[in-house]
Amino acid sequence: MAKPRVLLVSDVRGWAFDQNFHDLEEYLSDRFDFEHAYVWEWQVDKVVSMPDFKQYDVVFCPYHRWGYEAHMPWGRTLGALRAQWLFPERKRRPGREEFDLVNWYAAFQVVTRVNYEELHEGCPGVRYLTNAVNMRRFVDLPEPRAVPVVSWSGNAGHSNPLNEDVKGFHSVIVPACAQARVPLQYAEFVLNRVAPKDMPGFYREGNVTVCASLYEGASSSVMEAMAAGHAVVATDVGNHREMHESMLSRCGESGIILVDRSVEAFADVLSCLQGDPEKVREMGRINREEIALNWSWDVWADRFAEFLSIPLEGGAGQ
Repeated sequence: MAKPRVLLVSDVRGWAFDQNFHDLEEYLSDRFDFEHAYVWEWQVDKVVSMPDFKQYDVVFCPYHRWGYEAHMPWGRTLGALRAQWLFPERKRRPGREEFDLVNWYAAFQVVTRVNYEELHEGCPGVRYLTNAVNMRRFVDLPEPRAVPVVSWSGNAGHSNPLNEDVKGFHSVIVPACAQARVPLQYAEFVLNRVAPKDMPGFYREGNVTVCASLYEGASSSVMEAMAAGHAVVATDVGNHREMHESMLSRCGESGIILVDRSVEAFADVLSCLQGDPEKVREMGRINREEIALNWSWDVWADRFAEFLSIPLEGGAGQ
């Protein structure tokens, strides 16, 4: 019997969501036939044409503001919310407009429990599925260091329709590291892009990852850094608190320090970590263990397979 054909639609080739989908393919290729497409290439670069969606049994398309929805096959398209809000300029709890959007899809992924709680009563097709981490990619841990080496990765130019500085790299992270006098390495979408296959090596050069985002969903860069054995200093956004509380519940300690979104808050914590390399190592150990136990593809693969199968069974939306 032929495997179902699934089209996985990412925004940009060779970046975070593309890697996430290739990890999904690695774990589920025995159950589905996967192909990949990239919104950027057919909507912006226009180097390829939009695919013929009718030839696929399932289309997984985690974007809703590119203007392609009318081309998607009704009943066979899966959607996703990978950030904190469907409409980030409004910063509000979901209402009728959000419910109607989510219910257009056969089923809809959210990456935090908070989003699931906000949506599930009005959206029968919503499913909680985090951005799982492929632990096979993170085998070698950072070398023990006497001082923190700070890492950051992402798109520093990411802004929302309000032109807000979503990631806080230039406004918070760079000055905080300078104030704390700690070295900073970064992988940035424009200035210093690092291929996904090289990210494990990038993480091995640091031991503390920072995230000053205004909002997040389940940050792949933070979760991969945890898998690589990094301590984390981050704003209280996305699933950071969810992971933090999971670790506290499991072992009474956490590898994530949640801070206010300010230069001073980040600089203070980084200065404290400078004098306590053993704490940095222990935080990294706890974080790696947490990802392996609760946030890895080994844990989540079957649940993603069930999600991908929903359109094959007639869909779960209204």
